[in-house]
Amino acid sequence: MIAVIVNVRSHDRKPRRRVGACWPALAAAIRAIALVAILVVSSPVATIAASLLIRGVPSDAQWSLDASRYHSGAGVPPDNENNSAAERFVVEFTSEPGTTSAASDVERLRAFLRSRNIHTDYPSFQTLISGMSVEADHGLMRQIEALDFVKRTWPILHHHVSNSGAAATAQYAEVAKNGRVGPRSISRPDFTDSGDDGNGNDDSHTYLSTQDVHKVTGVEKLHSELGLLGNGVKVGVIDTGIDYTHPELGGCWKTPGCPIQFGYDFVGNQYDGTNERQPSDDPFDECAGHGTHVSGIIIGRGPYVYGVAPNVTLGVYKVNNCLKRTVSDEVMVEAMERAFRDGMDVVNLSLAGPGWKESVMAVAAANLVKKGVVVVASCGNSGQGGLHTSGDPAQGQDVINVGSYESPYTVGRNLLIQAGGDTREIAHFIGSSFLPLNITHPLSLVLATNATRESESDHSDVDGRYVGCDPFPPGSDVAGRIVYANRGGCTFIQKARVAQDAGAAGIIVGNNAAGRVMPQLDETVTIPLTVVLQADGRYIEGALAANKPVVVTGADTGYVAIPNEPYAGAVSNFSSWGPDPELYLEPDIMAPGGEIFSTFPVIQGGYLTLSGTSMSSPYVAGVMALLVEHSKRRGGRISHRLAHDAVLLHARPVLSMHADDYLLTPLRQGHGYIDAYAAATSSLAVSPPELSLNYTLNGQPVARKLTVRNLDGGRARRLQVSHLPAESVSSYLPGGEFTVVPTVDVAGIPTVEFGNTGEGSMVIELPPGGSHTFAVTVTPPSHLTEDGGWYFGGYIEFSDITEGPDAAGPPMSVPYMGYKGNYTDISVFVPHNPADRDVVSVVNSGTPVLTYMGEATEVVEGKSYELTQEKSIYLSFSVLRPSRILTVKLVDEDSGEAVGYLPYGYN
Repeated sequence: MIAVIVNVRSHDRKPRRRVGACWPALAAAIRAIALVAILVVSSPVATIAASLLIRGVPSDAQWSLDASRYHSGAGVPPDNENNSAAERFVVEFTSEPGTTSAASDVERLRAFLRSRNIHTDYPSFQTLISGMSVEADHGLMRQIEALDFVKRTWPILHHHVSNSGAAATAQYAEVAKNGRVGPRSISRPDFTDSGDDGNGNDDSHTYLSTQDVHKVTGVEKLHSELGLLGNGVKVGVIDTGIDYTHPELGGCWKTPGCPIQFGYDFVGNQYDGTNERQPSDDPFDECAGHGTHVSGIIIGRGPYVYGVAPNVTLGVYKVNNCLKRTVSDEVMVEAMERAFRDGMDVVNLSLAGPGWKESVMAVAAANLVKKGVVVVASCGNSGQGGLHTSGDPAQGQDVINVGSYESPYTVGRNLLIQAGGDTREIAHFIGSSFLPLNITHPLSLVLATNATRESESDHSDVDGRYVGCDPFPPGSDVAGRIVYANRGGCTFIQKARVAQDAGAAGIIVGNNAAGRVMPQLDETVTIPLTVVLQADGRYIEGALAANKPVVVTGADTGYVAIPNEPYAGAVSNFSSWGPDPELYLEPDIMAPGGEIFSTFPVIQGGYLTLSGTSMSSPYVAGVMALLVEHSKRRGGRISHRLAHDAVLLHARPVLSMHADDYLLTPLRQGHGYIDAYAAATSSLAVSPPELSLNYTLNGQPVARKLTVRNLDGGRARRLQVSHLPAESVSSYLPGGEFTVVPTVDVAGIPTVEFGNTGEGSMVIELPPGGSHTFAVTVTPPSHLTEDGGWYFGGYIEFSDITEGPDAAGPPMSVPYMGYKGNYTDISVFVPHNPADRDVVSVVNSGTPVLTYMGEATEVVEGKSYELTQEKSIYLSFSVLRPSRILTVKLVDEDSGEAVGYLPYGYN
C-alpha cells in the first residue's frame, strides 16, 4: 500500500521581511484554499509526474508548476542527484546586475555546465537580476548552489493566465495558427442610458461609460482642470500583446505620432509550450484579447473608450498567446528588463497568483522600482478564497498592489426580441467565449429542459425550471434555434454543451439574481452564450411558457449602459485579500476593476466588458502616468517615490458594511479607493505610508513612528491627527472551524495614542517645508482572544485644518494592521487529533481526498487503477495559512520507504 505523507516548515520565528528564502522556497504560497497535487505513476518503477495547482475561484492568473518526473528507487532521498529529471531554474549570482562581474559569472556558470556536457544556450539576465536560466536535475542544482558566485536559485514557474479576457476559443486559436485575419470594421457602439434620473424623468443621453468612472476617481478633473493626459510619459504593458489596428488605440504601429512606439513579442503566435519560442518585434494580439483590453484602459482615445492617460507613449511586451496561456518566470523577467531598457516610466503587470516577496518575479519587479520605475500589479482574483490570497508579483517591495471595486455602470449589447406582437430591445452580456450572436435572419427561441428529479437533488438551490442541465429528449425541435435557459442548476458550460449537442444556434441565459454576470466558458463551447438581466429573462420565459412565438429579429443594434446595481462602488467579490505571507499589509489601493468596458481585438468585435484586478491595475498605472507627467511639468521636483506614496495616502477608505462607525478592514481595501486629483494637488506627505504591526503577544501595545512633511515651501500647515477604527477579521468561526469567508468583529476597537500625549488625537503645526516625527502606539482590542486568529486595524487620518481661503488640502490616511496572538502557533493544518500536525484535513472541508480523474471518482482502498497522463490521481488537501516549505512524498506503507516526492516541496 502506498501512503501520502505531507509535512510543512512554516515560520519558526517572528515573521519579517526576507530577501532570501532557503531553496527551494515554495513560490506558490500555500493558502487557505484547496491544493491539488497531480500524482501520476506511469511505469512499474514508480516514475512520478507531479504538478501543484491552486484550485479556487477564477483569477487573473491561476498559476501552476510544470510537471516534473522523479525516477527513484525505494528509499532514495530527495537530494540524490539521480532522482529527478531535468527542470528549468533561474540562477542568481552574487554580483550586481550590469557589472563586469555579472557578465563574468554568466561565463563561469556556462563553463561549469559545459564541463558536464550540459546545454548552455539559455537566457541571461543583466538588468534587474544578475543571473541566467539553466536546465538541470536537482542533483546538479545542488552543485550549482554550492558555487561561490551563486546567491540563490528559483524553479521556473509557469503562471496560467485565466482571466476571462484571455480565454480564447478554439475558433480564434485557429486564427493564431493560420495567420492574421482582418483588419475588420468595428460596429460602433451607441451608449444610450434609457433609464430615468431617479425622479421619474427621462434623462436618456449618449455618454461614455469610462468617463463616468473618471468622475468617481478624480481623473476627469486631472484631464479638465490640470490638462494632464500623459504627455511625455512612457508606460509599459506586459501582457498578451495589443491589436494596434484598433482605431481607439491609434490604428498604427510605430509610425510618427502613433501612441505605440515600443514593443516586443517574447513567445510568438505558434508557441504552445512544447516547441521553441519564436520571438519577434511584432506584439500583435489577435485572439487573446487581454492585453488589448488592458491597453484600452490606459490609452483609449475615444470616442467610446477614453483612457486614463490617452497621450502616453505605450510599450507593449507580449509574454503569452491564446495557444499557450501560461507565462514563465524567465519570460516575465526578460520583459521587465526590456521595458527598463526602453525607458518606461511606468510598467503594468496584470497578472497575479500566490507567492512570496522573494519569488523571482517579485524580486525583479522590486528591483525595477529601485531603478526609478513605477510598477503596478494586480492583487489577484482569489478573494473568495479568503485571507492571504493577495499575490505575486504585486507583493514585490514597493510595487503598487491593486485591488478592485465595481464600476458604476456596466455595458451590454442589444437584442431585438419579438414575442407575439410585442417587440423590445433587451441588453445582453456575452460570455468569455466571445462568440457574438450574429443574427442575419430571424431565429426562434425554445425553452430549455427542466431539471430531472435526480439533478434537482444535486442542485437544491434552484427549482429546476428550464435550467437546461439535462439533454433534450430525442426528436426535440432545437436545431438552428436559440435556447432560452434560466441560470442555476449547473455551470454555464454544461448549459451551452446541452444546447449545442441538440444543434442549437446559440443560448440565452436569464440571470437568477439582480445585476449581470460574466459567464466563464471554455474552448468546448462552440455556440454563442449570452446572459440577460433577471427581469428580461422572466419576460422571455413567460412568453415561451405561454406558447407565444418568440423570435430574435436582430442583434448588436447598439451598446447600452446599465447601472451596475446593486454592486456599484462595492469591493469586487473576486478581489484578493491581504495580508501577505509575512504579515505585511496588502493590497495597497483599490481602483475600478468590475464591469470595465474597453477595447478588444477587432476580429472579436472590438469592444468587451471584463472584470478583474487585471482591469484595476492598468487604471492605477494610468493614474501614475498622469502624476509622473505632473512631476515632470514641475521640473521633476516630485520623485516617483513621492508620487507612489501620494496616490496611496490620498485614497479614500470606505465604511464597513457591518457598522457605520467602522471602516472596512485594510486587509480588504488597503489605503482605500483611489483619488487621483487629491494625490496630484496635495502638498503633504507621510512616511511610511502604512504600518504593519506584525503579531502582538499578551495584548501588549506596539509602537511605530510616522513622519509628516509639508512639501509647500511657502505656506505653513496645521493638521489634525485622529484615529479611524476598522473592523477586525478572522479566518475562524466562533466554534473554531476554518472559513474562507472571514468572520467580522465590530464589538471593540484598538486603542491608539499619538506621541507622548496619551491621547487618541493631536494637532501638528508644520512650518513651510517643515516636518514632524511622532510615535503611534497601538494596543489590540482587549475583547479579542489570542487564539481566535484575529487581524485588527484602522487608519491614522491627517486632516488639513489650516485657516484661510483655499488653505486646507485633502485629507490623508495611513492604514495599520496587526495580528493578535502568536502567529507562529497557528497550525498550517487542522488535524483530526490536535497532537498530530501532519494530517492534511480541515474540519467540514471534505479533505483530504484522493480522486481518480479517469472516472472522476474518489479512490477506494484496495482497488487497482490504471494510471496514465490522462488518467491521473489527484490529492486534494487544505491548509490554513501560508507555509514557506511544503513536502509531499509517496511512501510504501509496508516497507516505510519513499517512492517519490512532489517537486519543489522538499527541503
